[in-house]
Amino acid sequence: MFFRKILLLLLLLFPCSFFAHDKDMTGWVGYEQQFGALRQEFITYGGASAGMSIYGLSVGAGIYGNYGFKSSIGTTIPYDVSIIYGGLVVGYKSPELEFVRFRLNVLLGYGTVDMVSQKTGHFMVAPTFYVDFIIAGELNVSLGVSYRYFHGSDTSLNLNTPENSFAAMVGFSWIGDD
Repeated sequence: MFFRKILLLLLLLFPCSFFAHDKDMTGWVGYEQQFGALRQEFITYGGASAGMSIYGLSVGAGIYGNYGFKSSIGTTIPYDVSIIYGGLVVGYKSPELEFVRFRLNVLLGYGTVDMVSQKTGHFMVAPTFYVDFIIAGELNVSLGVSYRYFHGSDTSLNLNTPENSFAAMVGFSWIGDD
């Protein structure tokens, strides 16, 4: 059901993408930091994405991971938890409106969850909604919200609960425009 809603949104936006958009191939490259929670503890994910756009439709790749997260799930001794995910990015970027633009990217790919001696792999989906503020030429500061879903993740981390899946996002990007 979730995938159908994303596909429907992209299809509805497709006809709008022919108006006031770049008609030549452009690109983007950016770094973002996501801030959220995992088991009621603060966690941050960082990563990068890059790709090409035409008529507002985008295709690229991205990779993200957490840094230095320690957890003490059921124990008193903290241990490392490593979550890395990446894959294909498909999305839509709105035309530039004065100094702001909106984007919706969906990352479809694979992620690994490595905690103590248990390492699992999962198909994952991560839609992200961005508000890009154009600060100089094609340099943007982005604010947004992201959601991560790891299919079949049944670890004690409860990755797919709302409090563990959503994250606020701050990013810096170069986004080409005609």
